Amino acid sequence: MNNINNIKELLKEEELIIPEIQRDYVWGDNELVIKRFINNIKNMKDNEELDIGFFYSYKIYENFNALIDGQQRITTLILLSWYVGVDNTKLNNFKFKVRENSNNFLEKLLEQKSAEIPAIDGKKISDKIKNSIWYKRIWDNDPTVKSILNALDIIDKELDNKKENIKNKIDNIKFSCIEAGDRRLETEYILLNKRGVNLTNSEQLKAILTEDIENKNEWLEKWEKDWQDILWECKGEDIYNTDNIWNAVLYWVRDIYVIENNICKDNDKEKINYDFDLIGIEKENKEKVLKILDWIIPLLKIINDNLDIIQEKCQFEKDSIINIKNTIQGNEKYSLTIKEKALFYSILYLINNINIKDKNIQLDTIIEFILKTHNIYIGEGTAEEIKRNIAKYNTMEIKGRDSFEGIPKTITINIAEFSGIFDEIIELEKIRIFRNLIQNSNITASNLHNVVNSLKKFNNNVYKLGELEGLNKEQQEEEALKLEIFEKYEEYKDIIIEIENNNLFKGKIKKILLLFLSIKEKDEKLNDNYKLKDFYKNKKDILVKLLENKNIEFQNLFNIYKELDLNKNKIWGELLLEDDVYKSNKNYIWLISNEEYAFLKLVYLNIINIDKNISDNSIRLEEFLNKNRKENIQNKLDIKNSEDFLKITEPKYQLYILYIIGYDNKYYIFDEIGNINKNFGIYGNGIKFENKKIEEMLKKSLFNHKLVFQSYKEIWRGGQPYVKTEEFIKEFNIQKFLEKYIK
Repeated sequence: MNNINNIKELLKEEELIIPEIQRDYVWGDNELVIKRFINNIKNMKDNEELDIGFFYSYKIYENFNALIDGQQRITTLILLSWYVGVDNTKLNNFKFKVRENSNNFLEKLLEQKSAEIPAIDGKKISDKIKNSIWYKRIWDNDPTVKSILNALDIIDKELDNKKENIKNKIDNIKFSCIEAGDRRLETEYILLNKRGVNLTNSEQLKAILTEDIENKNEWLEKWEKDWQDILWECKGEDIYNTDNIWNAVLYWVRDIYVIENNICKDNDKEKINYDFDLIGIEKENKEKVLKILDWIIPLLKIINDNLDIIQEKCQFEKDSIINIKNTIQGNEKYSLTIKEKALFYSILYLINNINIKDKNIQLDTIIEFILKTHNIYIGEGTAEEIKRNIAKYNTMEIKGRDSFEGIPKTITINIAEFSGIFDEIIELEKIRIFRNLIQNSNITASNLHNVVNSLKKFNNNVYKLGELEGLNKEQQEEEALKLEIFEKYEEYKDIIIEIENNNLFKGKIKKILLLFLSIKEKDEKLNDNYKLKDFYKNKKDILVKLLENKNIEFQNLFNIYKELDLNKNKIWGELLLEDDVYKSNKNYIWLISNEEYAFLKLVYLNIINIDKNISDNSIRLEEFLNKNRKENIQNKLDIKNSEDFLKITEPKYQLYILYIIGYDNKYYIFDEIGNINKNFGIYGNGIKFENKKIEEMLKKSLFNHKLVFQSYKEIWRGGQPYVKTEEFIKEFNIQKFLEKYIK
């Protein structure tokens, strides 16, 4: 039997028995699993093969084999084959010996032809079978019989009028049945005769991990029954077997095993060995691995049942550290990045730590709670929305119908009402904190174990923030501050979470807090605060005290920040005259601060100079530019007339004027020269050169003291983009310029 088979080949000459040690057939009780199994078959193209994986059997005696792994899939395939009308003389070679009643029923069923089951209008196929003369009432309470009848009802519903189409595909449903002749599963790689490939990691490891251990049969039963069922339910709809997801699970289990047991490289006892091969694991450690499997796999079902909630916590506005759905559904990529590992493993520990009864929140519970507390009926859609947003908002507006009058009703609910019902979801709020910490920390293979163990501790004690090894200390302090703010001033929670979810911030809102603090301190403290070591340690109490003022306009600050970011390169020139941002000499103009601080200064200038009551941010931006330019031209450059204009010699001042003229003519210097080029080399001022292009550009300068500017990133070597003044000075009128910015 060591080859690839379809169901006809499998039962052609030999009987296949489900032995007594196996459990009942249960897939019929899981509609989702059956539907996915059928949909995979329905989606097969003509002549396409569908591989549903490996099965293990052992030979009892000549022409009799017992199946010890894969009985749920095989039994479902037998039922499907019977339903579509495959030759039942072959199907009769399948025996279900788990229970005598189960086997008697299945033997009788397979003797019949599905097309000859007596018709009863409007009834399910299970009712038709029960109405057959051969059906015995003693089978009504048999769990396998009930599950088989449920499965047939699902198959009948899914394949309505498609029997013949599916029948033609049955022969192309392939699997590999591996026979261990002496009832022992080999621990070595088993090479398949026809396929010529090795068994997947999961098949090898099942044999290895369960060999020569106590409770071997119990672990095998868990593997084939409980774990396999969960993975079938979790796998993606377009994935035909559980090979990939099994391999992914074993990959995660290996990592967690080496982290928990501090398994280091042989040649470097300081480095965790993430290349450790479970195939070579020693006997005394096998049960440790099996126990990890036993807590991880059930968690995958919980994650699968709450995908939207959990993914939202991993998600920033436009991207995320990890795609949870792809991770647990067994797509081809099961090799996670370091940050994906850190977040995913931490989520597993968190959910395991929550330890709620059924690990899933039922919509009926929400509907009943709202009815009881507010006398309003809501639908499942509204209940789902509450479930999805429970940890995101402090209040929610919901719509339903008054339970007494039946009329439409809208109410606002306070999330605090759900304390107890939603403890598990509130607990999942920690995933957002994990995401922020991981996103803003330098995590490598060498400190991954510290990160995972640290977040595992954080699960049990939120006051550990600031002491978590392997994670950015400042980000830990920021998360601690946010938690304190949420506890004292709930009204800030929604906007703070909105800011941290934005892709401009990705969990780190220090820039907004810097702006907020510096604006409140009135005089220009932005630079001091930005450079401050231990910002949160030194400023935390001040920040919390300032938040007592309930009129803090974080939303307005956030909106201005976003608007300026959209226009950053267009208006970057406003910073040229800021002494804490740019310096210059006769040869260079260079950025002395980093770009992050420079942009914060741009936002800061906008906020302190413009009336906060201007709510339209595009109008606000133009108001800021007009006011800032007039202030700079009249006071810093001291231009009063055209003569003053022409006499400008300072390179930084000339470039600032060119930036304004370009902007007014829709030519944006910093956009044109590229985002990375924020520094300038200067031609003129006696620098010798032999370049006709530069000579021509110098002749066209607007100023008496003629200069040409060439952008660069770090070192001025020539060859970088010039500021092409010819693009925007052709129509320049000095009087109009002076009228706009001076008079």
